[in-house]
Amino acid sequence: MILVDSVVRCSYALCSQPSAVAQLLDDEETAHVVVLAAGGFTVRHPLRERLEDRLMACQLHEYIAALPSAPRPVGRYRVHAMLKGWTWEVVE
Repeated sequence: MILVDSVVRCSYALCSQPSAVAQLLDDEETAHVVVLAAGGFTVRHPLRERLEDRLMACQLHEYIAALPSAPRPVGRYRVHAMLKGWTWEVVE
């Protein structure tokens, strides 16, 4: 990694996305973003879950996958962990 014009960039000559790290660091989202669709769901995990492989043991993903049906109507949600369960906020 190198710093060019105050932006972190990959120094590998063949890197296909030299500004990828800078783009990731600019992302202000700190919650899970869940898309519920008719055929299933996807979870965009916060970057902090990449540390220590916590992404592989995401409790929210496990919770949704174990449900017999979607926990909310089809849509996009920002989901926060609470002491007991999850809060779901619609994302426009």
